[in-house]
Amino acid sequence: MKQLKQMLYDVGVVYHKAKALQEKQHANGELFNVFNVIGLRTEEVRLHSAFIAELLNPNGSHGMGSAFLQEFLGIVGLEADYVVSANEEIVERSIGTTTTTTGGRIDIILEDGNHALIIENKIYAGDQFHQLLRYYNYAKSHFPCGFKIVYLTLDGREPSSDSLGSEGYGVEYTPLSYQEEIRQWLRKCAQLAYNKPLVRESISQYLALLNQLTNNEMDVEFKKEIVALATDNIEAVSALMSSQSEISSRLCEDYIFKPLRTFTLNGQLLPPKVFTEERSPLILFRKPSWRHNIVITHDLKRPQWDSLYIGVSACIGDEGRHDPTLEIAERLSCLSLQSNVPWPYGSEWLPFGDWNEASSFVSIKTGEVLRWIMDRVGSIVTEIEERQLPM
Repeated sequence: MKQLKQMLYDVGVVYHKAKALQEKQHANGELFNVFNVIGLRTEEVRLHSAFIAELLNPNGSHGMGSAFLQEFLGIVGLEADYVVSANEEIVERSIGTTTTTTGGRIDIILEDGNHALIIENKIYAGDQFHQLLRYYNYAKSHFPCGFKIVYLTLDGREPSSDSLGSEGYGVEYTPLSYQEEIRQWLRKCAQLAYNKPLVRESISQYLALLNQLTNNEMDVEFKKEIVALATDNIEAVSALMSSQSEISSRLCEDYIFKPLRTFTLNGQLLPPKVFTEERSPLILFRKPSWRHNIVITHDLKRPQWDSLYIGVSACIGDEGRHDPTLEIAERLSCLSLQSNVPWPYGSEWLPFGDWNEASSFVSIKTGEVLRWIMDRVGSIVTEIEERQLPM
């Protein structure tokens, strides 16, 4: 225990030096980021897919032709001329009505009629049922000369078996991460655009945002100091890491669940219900006159409090019984995912969507997660009232 306390003290010293540097950078305007300012930080479609697709598009407004695309093709192991042009509908291309084996919407697709590069982009969203299987079947039937499916996530994780289908069905894909490959690619793109200041600085701004999302904001030298301290005190590090689940539970209870239990949106809502059971974590928000709840829950295929999203549930109260009379409406403007039967007014993946991971701990402790939830619940309530939607 003494060794652990000393190591934490030493790491704290380094961390506070890093924070002091950040404060200096903030004072100099070096931390200004346009994507954060306009609230697009975690918008998968409106920012991340759109920005990456624009860079990859040989006809993009960047004026670099195929240079960025060729660099990306090299990263995924393809020849520079594998895709030589890009047909329209690069972002969110519809490939038909969703069934168990076909259809859906592809996040990013660059194809020239012969070959295709397909990117499934995941910031915080969980996998959809047979998602990669459906895209694989589409590509196999439309691009017989060849195609490459890329599964892009913050950390390079593998897709779920549910996305691939039973035993994978032979679905071939390449996992990539924002943490490593995309940041590497963007640095190269910025170098290539050395004589195009607006393009170069836009890429630099986006890269700075990814550094935040992938927890790479700390100066390299400070990180080296922390790594050295950790390796010199590996027993203490092991003890700390073995308690990660308990740390997560304590942080969630103290900085999310406890304050939410008294959150009533100035008396408009009943005290929220928080269910922390391992199999069905739920947070329910409801006005006294409503039959339906604003719900925060998780992707059922992911661990507890992982891949979290928010929306208005079609279920009645907290019974879990579907209400067939609640019709699908145009999604709320404050939510990014389209309306469907279980979520008739749309839904939204939460930023910092895995509360089990250490990368979310600071955002939980500082109240950033709590503030986001309160703000989004308030926006949902306001729009429901303004549009007089049935609840």
